[in-house]
Amino acid sequence: MTTTTEGTSRTARLLALMKKGDDAFNARDFAAVDEVHHPDMVAYIPGLAEPVYGREAHAAAMQQFLRIFPDMHVYRSARHCRPHQPAPICARSAGVCARLGVCGDHEV
Repeated sequence: MTTTTEGTSRTARLLALMKKGDDAFNARDFAAVDEVHHPDMVAYIPGLAEPVYGREAHAAAMQQFLRIFPDMHVYRSARHCRPHQPAPICARSAGVCARLGVCGDHEV
């Protein structure tokens, strides 16, 4: 029997928020994406020289990516894009760390 503690409940809530945010992004529901992101979030995005600090800066970065890759889609498992690269999501009571798969076609 599993005992639910405050820590495991918070971890489950954080993982659910991560899924909600990914699903909202894929549906292009940016109000819902903003709702689940912490105002002081930090995103480390490959290809960018510096981390992206804050919900507003992250939203702007995602809009820029969508102008370049309009069909961009986030996967909680990178196996959809690169089968040899799993995309782990770790959650602890302090926050969430995720490595996600992202696919999209470049448009010029």
